[in-house]
Amino acid sequence: MGEVKLIVLSGLPACGKSTLCQELARRHCFPSSHLLVVCFDDFISESDLKVGQAALLHAGAADIVTWRARRHEIYLAVDWLLRALSGAERVAACPGVDGFLDRVAQQSRCLCLKSPGNARCSHIVVLDDNMYYSSMRFPYFALARQMSVAFGQLYLHVSDQVAGERNRERQSSVTESTIAHMCSKMEVPGAKAWETCCCVIDSTQSRSDIVSAAVRFIDT
Repeated sequence: MGEVKLIVLSGLPACGKSTLCQELARRHCFPSSHLLVVCFDDFISESDLKVGQAALLHAGAADIVTWRARRHEIYLAVDWLLRALSGAERVAACPGVDGFLDRVAQQSRCLCLKSPGNARCSHIVVLDDNMYYSSMRFPYFALARQMSVAFGQLYLHVSDQVAGERNRERQSSVTESTIAHMCSKMEVPGAKAWETCCCVIDSTQSRSDIVSAAVRFIDT
């Protein structure tokens, strides 16, 4: 089996996470590895995303159970993917999320996804999500440690003001109050003992500088 790396990419909405993932793929930044991007927004419906935003602003929202369930389904799918790619065990079918492999495969040329249990090449799995609490990120660290998979965190730093300006230009925007509240709650990676392998990137830099910083970190 080839090497597998798990990278958690976090930051405020509109900080540039998805754009970074697209650029890493477009520029073929990792010629010796296959890049697999798991964008949480692809697997959580717009209605559930709104529930999550409401839950952030109003703790105890009645529908938060559904939002948490969707996130847990993604966790199960990522668990399956890492096990299959690392050869930890053979799993017949991906649990949790319908169409998970198809969605991930759309952003990758990796043929291993057709038969991940037989993977021989190296893989970099990037999780694209806000993950503003360290408690959201820790389960993936524990998962990587359990399977002896390399783990790292990339955090794209941007002020809530800049994030708000960018957010207003997006087709799928969140409310400004969500960005402001998330900024106030954001737990930047690096504060916990298990978060030693992390990199904070200023997302107001040029796109090329952001990509270069991300590649240097992931390649280490």
